[in-house]
Amino acid sequence: MMTREKAREMAMEVIAKRESEKAEKAKTFVNDEVGKVIEDYAKCGKFECTIFIPSHLDKTQVIEIIKEKGYEVQGEYAYAEFKIIWE
Repeated sequence: MMTREKAREMAMEVIAKRESEKAEKAKTFVNDEVGKVIEDYAKCGKFECTIFIPSHLDKTQVIEIIKEKGYEVQGEYAYAEFKIIWE
């Protein structure tokens, strides 16, 4: 039987891997999907757009990545629809 410390270490590794994968999925969504929507709206002379964050992604991580890029994000976390503003 493994020790308590070894079991804890294994569990922490699994959790760290899941978090890393979740963050990578959020980053990919922002760069590929959200970036395209923003670009399309900006090319039309708009200063805002609406995005839908799929339920399999962490909304908080997605929004934080968008905000880190300088955008304002409005919306309720209980819903999947968010407004991105770059005015």
